[in-house]
Amino acid sequence: MKTKFKFILTIAVLSIFTVITQAQPKMHKGPGLPPEITLTEAQQQQIDKINADFHAQMQALKAEQPSEDKKATLEKLRTEHKAALDAILTVEQKQQLEKIHAERKAANEKRLEELNALQQELRTYHEEKVLPILKTQRIKLESKIAIEDQQLIAELRAKHESRPKKMETGIRPFEHRRGSHGRFDDKKTERSRPMPDEETQNKMKALVEKYSADIEALYSEIATEEKKWQEDRKTIFEKYSPKKEDAKAPYQKKARPERTNERGDFHKKLSFLLLSPDAETPAETKQVERKVNTFPNPASEKQTLEFEVVKAGKVLVEIIDQQGNVVKTVFNGNLEQGITKLEIALQDLKNKFYFYRITDAAGVTTKPFMTH
Repeated sequence: MKTKFKFILTIAVLSIFTVITQAQPKMHKGPGLPPEITLTEAQQQQIDKINADFHAQMQALKAEQPSEDKKATLEKLRTEHKAALDAILTVEQKQQLEKIHAERKAANEKRLEELNALQQELRTYHEEKVLPILKTQRIKLESKIAIEDQQLIAELRAKHESRPKKMETGIRPFEHRRGSHGRFDDKKTERSRPMPDEETQNKMKALVEKYSADIEALYSEIATEEKKWQEDRKTIFEKYSPKKEDAKAPYQKKARPERTNERGDFHKKLSFLLLSPDAETPAETKQVERKVNTFPNPASEKQTLEFEVVKAGKVLVEIIDQQGNVVKTVFNGNLEQGITKLEIALQDLKNKFYFYRITDAAGVTTKPFMTH
């Protein structure tokens, strides 16, 4: 069974609107501004008009068909919108906003590094502590599986392993999603993880039902170990969770009770069946250190990805979201060992935080990046 992890990042978005102060009228908070920034009534009216015009133009763009001209127009509108806001910004407000923005950006980058470390620690824990015990239990089941079912399991395993990867964890301590505010394209991002056809689903359900009692008995033998795995994973998550006393952190931990349901039980048993008891951990699930740089970061339309190919041969570069879904494959082919650069188009990404996942014969590396 391949190690897959799912983690969800909780980040609130800082939307900076530039403004100008007037002489001493009543002060107002600006939309999306940090609480330290205030606006006069005249400033508020100017911003409202600028934003209304901008959103009207963006709505008109949505009705048009995608094209290079549309992308160019979109970028021009954003540039003009920012310039219009900058034109009514005082020096003091600019300095204050730049300072706040820099602090928030640093906090976000630090959080991305922490989440990358979290993913690595969870992978390592699973490979070293969980997988060996599961394989031992899976060996016990093999003698009880009918020959025809063993062949079917091998076929299903091959299909499962050829599907785009999705990270999974049993614990989800964070839950916050950024909306599409400020994006002209509201089309939902396509998921590159197709569901099995109906016939395959029926075969999987029949297998799980047939061997369900045997699997439950094998898991009952390792109930103590399984409980420890859950506790250890919680400890790992807590280690990287934002601290409540960190008032400047643009995220908050949201408690989520652990849930067990029929669907989760089914996937747990199916994964156990598809686990190859005598197989080594696949190279593509092994985390490897490699040189990876992204610039600019954050980026909006385009970004350069520079990375090291550790072992020559087939290389797969994907963009995955915070849930581990593959949202875009940016390269799939052969490369020589050494440093490679790719120009990545990001204008179709709607969220703020993503990961590059680079896989070669040596293993896999993930690198977080931001869009704006």
